[in-house]
Amino acid sequence: MKNELIKLNEEFYSAFENLDIKKMETIWSNDDNAVCIHPGWEIIIGWQKIKDSWQKIFASDSLLKFTIRNPRVNVFENGGVVTCVEEIFVSTRDRISQTFVASTNIFKEYDTGLKLVYHHSSPINSSDRNIELNYN
Repeated sequence: MKNELIKLNEEFYSAFENLDIKKMETIWSNDDNAVCIHPGWEIIIGWQKIKDSWQKIFASDSLLKFTIRNPRVNVFENGGVVTCVEEIFVSTRDRISQTFVASTNIFKEYDTGLKLVYHHSSPINSSDRNIELNYN
């Protein structure tokens, strides 16, 4: 299951980077208990509200490029957790910026396969390109 979790996590960031709401729909659990916390946003509960939040993000004129650093996978009986650092390059008409975000993605096993049920990202105040998560 570890490889499946890594693959699905990569698909999530690919959908994000490509602003692909259709792909995002296939990754997320389509239920009222799914949770998403974007950096600086309030807690969003339920797939329809989460989908609306992605559509708002995807409507911006920014181009995004993700590099996922230091992913760590924990497998459980019916799913797993992937923690990582997102290195994000954001390109707008005016400039290119870089940011680091610590993320937790929780996937749950359903009859239809693993689905994302929880995504939480928080900004990291660092310009260190070799940033790593410290697991104690």
